[in-house]
Amino acid sequence: MNKENVSALSIVNPFLRGVAQVMLQRNALTGLLFLASLCYGSLVAALGALLAVTVATCTAQLFRYDQEEISSGVYGFSATLVGVALSTFFKPAAIIWIAIVLGAVMVTLIQHFFMARKLAAFTFPFILVTWLFLFIFHQFPLLVHTSATVDDVSITYPMFTLVALGFGQVIFQGTIGAGVLFFIGVW
Repeated sequence: MNKENVSALSIVNPFLRGVAQVMLQRNALTGLLFLASLCYGSLVAALGALLAVTVATCTAQLFRYDQEEISSGVYGFSATLVGVALSTFFKPAAIIWIAIVLGAVMVTLIQHFFMARKLAAFTFPFILVTWLFLFIFHQFPLLVHTSATVDDVSITYPMFTLVALGFGQVIFQGTIGAGVLFFIGVW
């Protein structure tokens, strides 16, 4: 590999690893498969994830957080989930994209607060920030329009289908294809 390829990979890796950290993986290829899963299930959700993980990773770099932590993607996973959740729960609008950016910054700061104290935050930053925006947007419904919910799953589906749908639901996707790609990424 030449220096340009190594340099490009070193720039992209923290972002992809941030997406992969959704399932506690530190592998850039896994993150790429997770993004492919999102693209298959919803391009809007994929864009929400990309925006959020980019903002979170850049925020961590701006605040000069530990480079190894940034490189491993730990500042990206809660942000990725915030981006996917908000772009799934609400129809795309400027206020949602602004909320994704603000949410990504917020989860990065919360994640760092816990990490600096050697406490495991797990998905708490994602849950807290997503609930905050859900609460705000439900108080002011004229600001946003909610998206349709995922269709109910019938128990008559074969087990493979239910497992694939279950994996997809980890990142708010309701298609078998997205679930299969997500499963392959974890595998």
